[in-house]
Amino acid sequence: MSPAVNEYHQMHRTKYRRVLVSPSLISVQVGVPRIVRRDGQEVSTGIFKSPVQKRVRLHMLNLEGDRQADLTVHGGQDKAVYVYPSEHYSF
Repeated sequence: MSPAVNEYHQMHRTKYRRVLVSPSLISVQVGVPRIVRRDGQEVSTGIFKSPVQKRVRLHMLNLEGDRQADLTVHGGQDKAVYVYPSEHYSF
């Protein structure tokens, strides 16, 4: 923890408490773009992903076996992996 963050936490101990969590990985999913029709037009999308049952190598730009359709907003060095909390799903 940086000194500034540590100092902030010390100043606000009565407001905030540390909660230790033990995250677990539920699923890794990959896929390649496919063409779909939307509003009468063909568009490429990478939204369709499938779970993998083996180790997956993380590359600089994406996961092994995964591709993105629109690289202007998906993938790349700062967006190679996206994580969703399980609370967002009903399973």
